[in-house]
Amino acid sequence: MPNCCVCQHELQKPPDDVRDWFRCDNCGTPLQVPSILGKVLFGISTAVLLVACWMFPIILHRYFRIPDFPTYLLLGSVAAIYGFLARLVWKTSLTRPRPYDPYSALNLSDDRKKLRGRG
Repeated sequence: MPNCCVCQHELQKPPDDVRDWFRCDNCGTPLQVPSILGKVLFGISTAVLLVACWMFPIILHRYFRIPDFPTYLLLGSVAAIYGFLARLVWKTSLTRPRPYDPYSALNLSDDRKKLRGRG
């Protein structure tokens, strides 16, 4: 389980989405998992879905004599695989949340305010 980088409290519950920011239960510090981890997990889940879409019709036609495979059943698989991988990686040491400024996404950081007053 990962720890908070400020208070070293063990973070029990993973965020709903790996790409979203969340707060530490103990000290309330806004934290975020590195964005590269979310991108890698999404890429892996997409690749698994593409392989499944390519292989399932072949397997079903060859061994079970089913001519058509309803590919719409696999549309939710990216989300399911992504969620499973996110929960799996959360329990390892690969996840190291860092402090995050939630106002930076809204362009409300101090640097922006200082630049507005000069113009």
